[in-house]
Amino acid sequence: MTGLGVGAAVASRRVVDVPPDKLPSPGMTLAVAVLLALAAYLVVGRADLVGVPGPSWLPVVGTAGVAAVLLLRGAGGLVVSSRRSTEFARLDLRYYSPLCLTLAVCCAVIAFG
Repeated sequence: MTGLGVGAAVASRRVVDVPPDKLPSPGMTLAVAVLLALAAYLVVGRADLVGVPGPSWLPVVGTAGVAAVLLLRGAGGLVVSSRRSTEFARLDLRYYSPLCLTLAVCCAVIAFG
């Protein structure tokens, strides 16, 4: 394992309480990264910072969808993590879920504003 791999393994165990062999595969991680990039593109397209090819409703519906997913993640994280006492649950309650809820509101404002 390379130095970076060892560092990632140690960090993964500390942050998400998951052994490195149970972490998502590189392919799944890449798929999430591509979806995040697509979501960001739709949001900035709706904000008229970049052009989005296709029908004019695509950035509106896409940004609303991003807002909905972030809302579900934020609310779900608050509910699920409040029942656990792991390091990840503590971080989820304090940082990750509130960040997702804030981003959801921002995306909703962009989508419908």
